[in-house]
Amino acid sequence: MKGELANKMFYIHDGRIRLTDIDGRLQTKLLERGSVLGEIGIFAPDRKRTATAIAEEDTDVYSIDEDKIIQLYYQNPRLAFYLVKLITRRLIENLTR
Repeated sequence: MKGELANKMFYIHDGRIRLTDIDGRLQTKLLERGSVLGEIGIFAPDRKRTATAIAEEDTDVYSIDEDKIIQLYYQNPRLAFYLVKLITRRLIENLTR
């Protein structure tokens, strides 16, 4: 839920998740299989979720704890660069809506 502590990041293995109330605006975004979510909150200064995620159907989701993400971020430059690009893309998308 938006505003909750972000202590995990998620990967959608199967199904669809709708993000709602993005950045305080009544807008939505649909994420499908292969998408990552929860990354902005992990790296945000206040560590808060920026949207609410709602499963649109039966959905299989994998999670990874914040501590493990931070560890992998420092150990794997490719993952770190992917996350920086993902966060930047999402923030730009949110600004242009």
